[in-house]
Amino acid sequence: MGTSWRIGVDPSERTELVTDGAFALARNPIFTAMAASTLGLTLMVPNAVALAALLVLVLGCNCKFARSRSLT
Repeated sequence: MGTSWRIGVDPSERTELVTDGAFALARNPIFTAMAASTLGLTLMVPNAVALAALLVLVLGCNCKFARSRSLT
């Protein structure tokens, strides 16, 4: 990410869109990796706790993405 690294969303800050590296494959590679890992765990250990964890992760990420989009 180079100079585009930041934590949180600052509505007044405008940076160049990063499109290389992991961002060439996924817009949010950290969340994509978290979802893939949790999905893998759910498939390896198919029980109610693993399924609930997957659902919470997906819903939480969707809420975060919606909030990020509303700030831009």
